[in-house]
This record gives sequence, C-alpha cells and structure tokens, in this order.
Amino acid sequence: MNSNKTAMYVDTPSRATRDLVRELIESDNENATILDYGAGNGRNAYYIDDQVPAFVLAYDPYVHKKSLFPTLVKIDGIKHLEFDYVLCSFVANTLPREAREHMFEALSQLHYQNLIIEVRSIADVEKIKNTFRRSDGYVTSRNTFQRGFEPADISRLNDFFGEHGMLYTKTHHALSFIWREELR
Repeated sequence: MNSNKTAMYVDTPSRATRDLVRELIESDNENATILDYGAGNGRNAYYIDDQVPAFVLAYDPYVHKKSLFPTLVKIDGIKHLEFDYVLCSFVANTLPREAREHMFEALSQLHYQNLIIEVRSIADVEKIKNTFRRSDGYVTSRNTFQRGFEPADISRLNDFFGEHGMLYTKTHHALSFIWREELR
C-alpha cells in the first residue's frame, strides 16, 4: 500500500488554498509566512506563491519527482520557524491511523497562528470505485490508502488541538477544520 500519493488526481489548488489566498488579499496580509505541510507535488504552494507575495515553504516526506514547487524542505529545518498559516490539505486522508496520529502530533509541535486542515468526507471517499476496506479506511485500485472524515472526527481534532476559535465548513464534500490561536 502506497500512502505517499493521493488516490484522487487533482490538478487545481484545493478549496482551502483558494480561500486562504482570498483571505490574504482581502486582509492585506499578502506577505504572510505559509507552510504547506504534506505538499505532495506542490500544487497548493505553487498557487499561493503565484497569487500573492507570501513567503511559502512546502514540506513533504516524499519528495515528488514532478514537484511544481521548487522549495521542498525537511521537517528539521522548519521546527524553529514561526508561520502565520500552516496548510495541511487532504494529507490526513492518505495516512493509516498510526501515521495520521504521528502527523497530528508533528503539526502540534510547529509554531503557527493559523492551522488549516482540509480533509475529504466519508461520502467523498466512498465514491471511489474499486476499493476494499482496510483498517479505518479504504485501499484504492491505485494501491493508496484513503480515509474519509465525518463530523465526529472533526470533533476529535478539536479535542486534540484545543478549542480556540474553530470554524467548520463543508465545501465540495470536503470537511475543513480551521483552528486559530495566538502564536504558540
């Protein structure tokens, strides 16, 4: 099973990424510092960098040969940095439980003002054809793991990260969890 790629091919930036760029422009905060955590091929980081003059870093433990964004960094290089935003778009969907918990723990160790975790819903994942059940998710025909999230899962994220101005939205069958707090 290969969890270093997503089973859902997407060539456009995620909804949360587009909303973040819109927020940066509207709030006149275009020089924000942003970390795209689990950047994959870098499409979200590339889009942000192309739209606003923000300082954007992309991190992914699996460096993709076809990365759209040239600056993929190692996690050790970012632990001491402070970010205005950390974007984690559809990463949690591709990780089995143990790796997902490790990712959430790693996110909690970073220094940021805003954390945006975007996940696919169970309904979205169950629409994938040719899957079979494994653990708490599905294995796809591309041999990738996909797990859908439901509102109860978002509540558990709330419990893990704390209750600091959460905003829940449902966009295109994707649940978004946005957490804001003072810089930790």
